[in-house]
Amino acid sequence: MSAENAERKPRLWRRIEGDRILLNQEATAHSYGVSTRTIREWVDRGCPAEGRGWYDPAAIIGWRDGSGRDGESEAGATLTARKLKAETEYRERKAEREQRVQVVGRA
Repeated sequence: MSAENAERKPRLWRRIEGDRILLNQEATAHSYGVSTRTIREWVDRGCPAEGRGWYDPAAIIGWRDGSGRDGESEAGATLTARKLKAETEYRERKAEREQRVQVVGRA
């Protein structure tokens, strides 16, 4: 894009939709002090996005502290993963114990 076109068509960093202000990916990353890659990783983990490359800062705050729209948060995803891991380990240990009991019972 030529410098002349860039001057005529400034890049939008915010958009207003009703009573909400949406930020583009760069502005969102800047406001949280992270990279745009981190923002994409957050979206992969469930961070709310408003269309391609647009984000509602209030929704992100809700997602990060656990009060988001869908009840899942950045912290919640970690807690869910930890719970699944603990449950799996518990079931594995229980199965091992039952196998030992059966072997001892046969002897």
